[in-house]
Formats: sequence, structure tokens, C-alpha cells
Amino acid sequence: MAVSRDGVGESLALELSGNMRVAELRPVPGYAKADTADGTDRYAENRRIVLEIVSSSDADHRTVAVSDVRIAAAAQ
Repeated sequence: MAVSRDGVGESLALELSGNMRVAELRPVPGYAKADTADGTDRYAENRRIVLEIVSSSDADHRTVAVSDVRIAAAAQ
């Protein structure tokens, strides 16, 4: 999802039908690509997720700190 602003305060809503157990959420922080023109890694030049608030319809919520670690597989 691209945003026209700096991304601060953006949110993502995922609605699942029926009762489902979600075991893992793995957002890729930052712009996880290399510049196709010169191969420059653009990850460090962009904002990254630092905190996630995960909530459910039953009012359960958790706050999760996200480490600022580049996910090597996302660079492809």
C-alpha cells in the first residue's frame, strides 16, 4: 500500500469471515527493495514500522514493538 504522506499513523484493517485463528502477522518494515537502476538498497532511506497495535473483535489487543532489522529475503 503506497501512501502520499510520511506514513505516520497509517493503519491496516484485515477482516476475516468466521472464526479463524491467526498464528502470525509478518509485515515487511520499510521499503524492502533495491533500486533497479543502480542496485542501491533503499531500506534505510525510508520510514519503518516501529510499533504495532493488534486488536480483535472480542476487544483483545496487544502492542508489539517491531525491531528495525532488515529481512534479507524481502530484498528480492
